[in-house]
Amino acid sequence: MIEIAGSLGADVPFFFLGGTAQASGTGSDVEPLIDPHDQFLLVLKPNASIPTSVAYKSLQAGSLTSAEAKTILSNSDGSKAAYRFDSKDLKNDFEPAVFQLEPEINRANIALTEAGAKASLLAGSGAAVFGIFDSGDAQERAIQVIELEAGWRVFPCKTVGATPIEVRWARRAKSSQMLLADGAKHVGASQVVRHRSLDPAFVGSNPSAPANF
Repeated sequence: MIEIAGSLGADVPFFFLGGTAQASGTGSDVEPLIDPHDQFLLVLKPNASIPTSVAYKSLQAGSLTSAEAKTILSNSDGSKAAYRFDSKDLKNDFEPAVFQLEPEINRANIALTEAGAKASLLAGSGAAVFGIFDSGDAQERAIQVIELEAGWRVFPCKTVGATPIEVRWARRAKSSQMLLADGAKHVGASQVVRHRSLDPAFVGSNPSAPANF
């Protein structure tokens, strides 16, 4: 199952795990890490866009795809036992190129810092950026004071840790038979929950649910 997930995309295997994890290889070798405390985030989408292909072409980092460059991830390949989340360690090599191509994205990133984020970073290759806040209160205050330009959208959210069940699931992922059997049980359970959520008794808490499913 993990091999199939890896063939769909380098980041897909991570979603069989959830929580905090360390990925190596092409991203398909995923090992669970201890989850840090909940992190409160604001995702800010400016009124700008940049195609992924353009971002990659502008990235001046040829060693990132070099088979000979064995130390390119050495600074993030620490001991799992000693792992500790520190927002100051966040880094995205796309930032210089993307900020130069679309200055509005850089302005959005600065706006998060000025609103009180202890760290802010480009999300993937853009165009969204996100800020990390010390608490839910700090997150709420930032929403009130952040200076939004026309067309900007802001989304409050927080990190989601892996549950013990998800961790056990990930550790058994190398055994495809066990994973498939366990996955079938979870699929069956989710179908029951989804069916019950549409029962008339739950209509009050789920008013947008369709009458027929």
